Amino acid sequence: MFDFTAGEGGLLASARRAVGRVVGVVETRVELLSVELQEEKLRAVQLLICAGAVVFLSALALVLFSLTLLLSVWDNPQYRLAGMVLLTLLYAGGAVAAACYLNKLLKCGAKPFAETLDQLKKDRECLKD
Repeated sequence: MFDFTAGEGGLLASARRAVGRVVGVVETRVELLSVELQEEKLRAVQLLICAGAVVFLSALALVLFSLTLLLSVWDNPQYRLAGMVLLTLLYAGGAVAAACYLNKLLKCGAKPFAETLDQLKKDRECLKD
């Protein structure tokens, strides 16, 4: 007869080992997910701080550049209007270029939690075999 409870070869001991392994694998995957989540949060904060600095300093530089250029041609009303139109077109073109670049960055970014998903796929393949 079969002994379901006693010894190393019992069905209950085998089930406990299998459940223990599954819990260990799940625990490892959750830890990996946690690490990747922390990395993504850090990356997002760094991007926001850097983007804020770029926006602030760029806006300040553009304002000062515009004032300098307009003050240099202020005596002639004809050049004053042309300078304002030229600066408007220049800034609008820069805004469009920056928006296109931002769109490219958002589409081409690394897939979040890629390592966790890869490990889960490998686990699923191992369980199928």
